[in-house]
Amino acid sequence: MTEWTVQKILGLKLVRVMELFKALPAPAFTEMHGEYRANLTDHGSLLKNLQAQFVMQTSFFDGVWLCKSFEPLSETEGHGYNSFRKSGRIVRKYPMKTAIVSSRFDGKPVFQLDYTAYKSLLGFINMVDEIRKINDNLYLGVGTWGFTKKERMKPLPFTLSGPADQFVSTDKVHKRLK
Repeated sequence: MTEWTVQKILGLKLVRVMELFKALPAPAFTEMHGEYRANLTDHGSLLKNLQAQFVMQTSFFDGVWLCKSFEPLSETEGHGYNSFRKSGRIVRKYPMKTAIVSSRFDGKPVFQLDYTAYKSLLGFINMVDEIRKINDNLYLGVGTWGFTKKERMKPLPFTLSGPADQFVSTDKVHKRLK
C-alpha cells in the first residue's frame, strides 16, 4: 500500500487522482474541524493547470489560496470558508455549508462543501467540492463549478492537509440562502 503524501499526490495526473478519489472513504463528519492547508493538483492539461495557478495562486484575484476551514454545527451539518493571503494579510471568505452526501462522481459518501448555500461569487457559479480521506492528516478534494450538469462534472482536484489550525470564521457575515 502506498504511503500517500501531498508531494506524491501532486505528482499524479488527473486520471490517477480521480481513481484514487473514487477508492477513498468519506471522513467522519465531525473530524473535519479547523483549517487545512490546500494545494492544487493536476487539472488535466497544461492550460488548465496554468489557469488554476493564475486564479488560485496569484494576488490578481483573491490572493494566494492557503486553506479551507470547517466547523461542525451538529452531527450532520456544518459550515466553513476559504483563506487567502492578499497584500500581506489573511482574508477569509467564500462560506460554504458542509454535510455528508452522495458523490456526483460515484454515488458513494463524501464530505461536501456547498457554496450555493450562501450568497457569494462561488455560490453564483455553483461551486461544490467533495472531500475524501486519505489518512488522518491528508484529504483529497474535488471541486466543481458551472452552469450546466456537464460543466459541473469537470473535476478540479486539490489536497487538504493537517493537522488543522483553529477555525476562525469569515471576515464578513454572508447571507445564507438554503
